[in-house]
Amino acid sequence: MIAAEKVLIVEDENIVQLHLQVLVQELGYAVSGTAASADEALLRAAEDPPQLVLMDIGLPGGRDGIAAARELVARHDLAVVFLTAYADAETIDRAQEIGAAGYVVKPFSKPQLRAALSTAFAGRKNLRRARESEGSLAAVRPARGAAAIGPADGGPRPFGAGTRLAIFSHDTMGLGHLQRCLNVARALARRFPGLSILLLTGSPAVNRFTLPAGLDYVKLPAVRKVGSERYEARYLGLTDAAVLELRKELTLRAIQGFAPHVLLVDHAPTGMGGELRPALAWLKESRPECVTVIGLRDVLDHPDDVIEHWNQNGTYGVLQNLYDHVLIYGIPAVFDPVSAYRFPPALAAKARFCHYVREPREDGEAAKEPAPAGAKPRVVVTIGGGDGGGELVIGTYLEMLRRHAAEIGFESLLLTGPFLPPELLARFRAEVEGLPATLLEFVPSTTPHLERADLVVSTGGYNTITQTLAYGKRSIVIPRVLHRREQILRAERLAEMGLVTLLRPEEVTPDRLFATIGALLADPALPLADARARTLVPLDGAEQVAEFCAGLTVADPSGGGMTPGA
Repeated sequence: MIAAEKVLIVEDENIVQLHLQVLVQELGYAVSGTAASADEALLRAAEDPPQLVLMDIGLPGGRDGIAAARELVARHDLAVVFLTAYADAETIDRAQEIGAAGYVVKPFSKPQLRAALSTAFAGRKNLRRARESEGSLAAVRPARGAAAIGPADGGPRPFGAGTRLAIFSHDTMGLGHLQRCLNVARALARRFPGLSILLLTGSPAVNRFTLPAGLDYVKLPAVRKVGSERYEARYLGLTDAAVLELRKELTLRAIQGFAPHVLLVDHAPTGMGGELRPALAWLKESRPECVTVIGLRDVLDHPDDVIEHWNQNGTYGVLQNLYDHVLIYGIPAVFDPVSAYRFPPALAAKARFCHYVREPREDGEAAKEPAPAGAKPRVVVTIGGGDGGGELVIGTYLEMLRRHAAEIGFESLLLTGPFLPPELLARFRAEVEGLPATLLEFVPSTTPHLERADLVVSTGGYNTITQTLAYGKRSIVIPRVLHRREQILRAERLAEMGLVTLLRPEEVTPDRLFATIGALLADPALPLADARARTLVPLDGAEQVAEFCAGLTVADPSGGGMTPGA
């Protein structure tokens, strides 16, 4: 009989400690001991060495959980999963230096704990196998001048220089998917110099962004979403079926030619209309050593709609059989897709919450300068990529400026996004003339504009909201309800948490918008700045993905890319 893997629980709250003991044992692990302080943790680990420690960051006494974990890692070959209610950026940086295998945010659920422990133990096993392999190779390493045996010839190695990562982003609407993928890619390129990243994207705006070192892309024919699970070619004169087949074939050939060590898919497990299925099947059959990862945003759609769609299209089976890991770009305190979308136990065990993915500042980029004395408050209006929300948000905002011209005491910046219909863009440019506002069609980064905003008025897309949470002071969200209910669900939850002011689409009028803006600008409270100070909504998702990748090992039996059709 195989002995259960042992977990040391370090938590100073007795009730939480007892709850963890029950859950850990229910999940099939053994509890090697419990501790409430750093000194006690070191003693328990010496008495009965565990394979993993569940470590509360906030411990009493002179050493916190991070310091205790550092000593445990130095003395024992174990993995660390941190427990935390919240942590500031400095604390997170310290935790990352240890090489934490995961994080569990309080209050936690059994599926979250299962996912964190299974991922941590799997990473530990992979790392041990890699070390053993490296030791075996070292024992038979040939003398100088003889043929060398190493990772390039197929042996496992850590994720890093020489690794080939493919990122797939179907990009059928807006800029959110592309920007999230680029944010993750930037964090990976910084963490792992020498990494090769191939981005497969359908976004027609990819050429307008600065790309990180080591990244190239394959541009798929652009499509636009015209209904629930319905798409049409954005530019090409092809039928829906023809553009789908073209994207499917290009995706398969690119994956075959690049032969990735790791595939990271954004949001849609099988792409648009199942376009990714042939590539996933090829990897499973011809390159099973490729690590497959799906990255899901916090809210996909209303749970009833997602569950029905996944059951009808076999998505649960795809996630369980064709993906090794599920990364969730969010936290369960805002929305828990594992529970909401009824992940089966085997799928829940693969899930890992990675926090929200924001756009990082580039190295050397300075923070904003304070506004000059006497400057008017600034309101920034953004509708993301511009697919939807133009008339509702920007149209209403311009009418508000005209109607209340004599009362306006603030300046405005309107960001339309590159996908706003040309007729609307022309109309808005004409209407903004003479008003205390500036209109821009495209900006490569919203960061400098949101940092200088006293108030952000926006739709409720993932990337727009995350950027606002990262840099804004106050927020009004007018969700776009088009094809999905994702934005309204996200906005409702953030409003419940007191982070944003929600204006439902049916409530939006020029007068209502003017009154809401005035009330918020007059309120000295800065809810988003306060939330950042308390790390209420952690925004280090891209760095968390990089930390996850640091625990992967990759193998390449061919030592290089494969020829199409191989």
